[in-house]
Amino acid sequence: MGTYEIVGRGRGLFEMNVFIRFIHDCDDSLIPCQRSLTLRVPSTYITRKSYVEKYFEAGNMNMAFRYPDEQRLCRQI
Repeated sequence: MGTYEIVGRGRGLFEMNVFIRFIHDCDDSLIPCQRSLTLRVPSTYITRKSYVEKYFEAGNMNMAFRYPDEQRLCRQI
């Protein structure tokens, strides 16, 4: 179980596409590479102001489940 808070800043003029990527070995430690799940943060939670207007509550996620868009990520050392 874990918690996280993500804060970022940018000065670009264009729309930002923000993603959260979970890289883990939950429920498959013997299989090579890590499981990777990428979720897009809805644009209603992204602001250019210096303070948070609206928090995105991702809720509880059981990472032992297999998600439809899940991939394998093999990092080169």
